Amino acid sequence: GSKYHIKRIGLHFDTSDLPDACVISAATLTLYLYWDRVASTDWSITVVNGTDLANPSNTNDYGDLLDDVTSYGTVSTADGSNEGDPLAITINAAGLAQISKVGTTKFALRSSRDIGSDAPTDRELYVLFSRNEAEGAEYRPTLVITYALATFPSDAISRVSNLVHRYHRVRGEYTLEIALGEVISDFGIPTWMSKPVSAATPEDAEPEEEKATEEEAKEERTEEDRGRREDDRRLWEEADRLREEEEERRKAEEKKRREDDRRLWDEKERLR
Repeated sequence: GSKYHIKRIGLHFDTSDLPDACVISAATLTLYLYWDRVASTDWSITVVNGTDLANPSNTNDYGDLLDDVTSYGTVSTADGSNEGDPLAITINAAGLAQISKVGTTKFALRSSRDIGSDAPTDRELYVLFSRNEAEGAEYRPTLVITYALATFPSDAISRVSNLVHRYHRVRGEYTLEIALGEVISDFGIPTWMSKPVSAATPEDAEPEEEKATEEEAKEERTEEDRGRREDDRRLWEEADRLREEEEERRKAEEKKRREDDRRLWDEKERLR
């Protein structure tokens, strides 16, 4: 009788850097097409739960995905046909709930034909994706997660009076003080924060001539800052140019390697 192979893929992402208290609102899994051998029939690539897989995956895990049929997102093979084409899969709510904030998030890929027990009728029914080990980080599978951090309640402190800037030229000291009037808060606030800052003492008062000198010094600092920013901009532009040249060189090497792999694969197919 007819024989065919069913391939399944395990995807492991280290998501331990996610803040424990964050709220995940969206996630997108992007795969980059390495080779498309779908002849005449397109089908869907389905993201499923991969928590049963070992890390790293091994052949003993193959059957562990049989009961993982709940879709976390799908994409059609018709959405990409050229080498390097990205296939973006929006992770649904069920998949978002599986993202770990303390360790590794494990997803897996199954074809809709595999899940539906639909035997292939064409020997050219498969696609290949770039792996984590692939040369060129831009072609590796990526999981982009959108989340929000808990925000400080807007009514925590509902009224703050003025900011007090103090500069003592003789001592060369600059301070920024928050002068609080009455504070209305849902949180416990130290007693000192609920009292206004006392008025300036005589030694903090600035003579008129010192104010004028301070303005001149401020203009000099502004000019120096402008010069530093211009130098920084030129350095960044040069660094960007060098990075672009290196990226073009690396892409050319990657393209040549892929073409060599494709020719080798075609030769193996022909000999088979």
